[in-house]
Amino acid sequence: MKNLILMVGLLAFGASIHAQDVSDSEQSEQDKKWANLIDSLKSKYDFAEPYNNNFAAVELHDKWGFVDSTGKEVTPLKYDEVIPGFNDSLAEVEVNDKYGIINLAGKEITPLKYDEIIAGSNGNLIKVNVGDKWGFIDLIGKEVTPLKYDYVCDSKEGFTIVQVQDKWGFIDSTGKEITPLKYDYAGNFKGGFAIVEVNNKYGIINSAGKEITPLKYDNINIENFKKGLFCVDLNDKWGFIDSTGKEITPLKYDGIWLFNEGLARVGLNGKYGYIDTTGKEIIPLQYDDANDFDNGKAYVKPHRTVKPKHVSKQESNNDEWIYIDRTGKKVEED
Repeated sequence: MKNLILMVGLLAFGASIHAQDVSDSEQSEQDKKWANLIDSLKSKYDFAEPYNNNFAAVELHDKWGFVDSTGKEVTPLKYDEVIPGFNDSLAEVEVNDKYGIINLAGKEITPLKYDEIIAGSNGNLIKVNVGDKWGFIDLIGKEVTPLKYDYVCDSKEGFTIVQVQDKWGFIDSTGKEITPLKYDYAGNFKGGFAIVEVNNKYGIINSAGKEITPLKYDNINIENFKKGLFCVDLNDKWGFIDSTGKEITPLKYDGIWLFNEGLARVGLNGKYGYIDTTGKEIIPLQYDDANDFDNGKAYVKPHRTVKPKHVSKQESNNDEWIYIDRTGKKVEED
């Protein structure tokens, strides 16, 4: 099974790393060189396959090691397993269910003491685990955080959510805690901001770990932040705040929607209208129903108190909806 795991995908992994940096002919020559080397190694070892662009993994009598591109052994064949797909300059190895990392020279840059190692997406940090605790090491094997966390997430935008005793916080790409671990909930960063929560009240932090809002809202939606705004809810009333935490609209709406073409649909007491990114109501809340803007127009249902005479029910229903432009003026359908 180990052989099969190593074989599947490793050849493609090793070949693909530099595919963007070299021409097809150079890649072909590189592939040919490795193919010739592997053929020669199979006469000496029970198994040989490329590991990455620097190593080939070899196995003899159930023990694994590495050779370089010349076929020279850079490690003794002492490992129970080599883990595929880790890194082009490092390799993960295992003995007696304990894992460590070796570098290009075949030197063990960490002791083989970890129960699990995961090359994550947080810059130069690698997740490591012993028992029930997690921490991080850098690419030279130094532990940059203590192994104290009960849970660590995948990183987003260079920040990783970590947990100790049901409290959450964040570390940056150096392993520094940018917030205390005090939150009951922490969301991933998006656009440089993240949602946090304590006692069912939500707020927002920035990339420095600073709370730009008090934790007072019942709900926060950051999907609008591409427009520089967050949707917030307090006591079932919605409004918008900006990236400084300033409320740019009163929290008065029953519903607010995402911005499209610079305008967002808002609803209050069964009537709908539109605001711009400054919070100004550009089109009054006068429609019984409304859709988002698309190609400069929105499909809306005007308020009608009297049904027109001499119009069938079907025609009346069709006539209730109209298109408006960004000024609220009725326009024709294309």
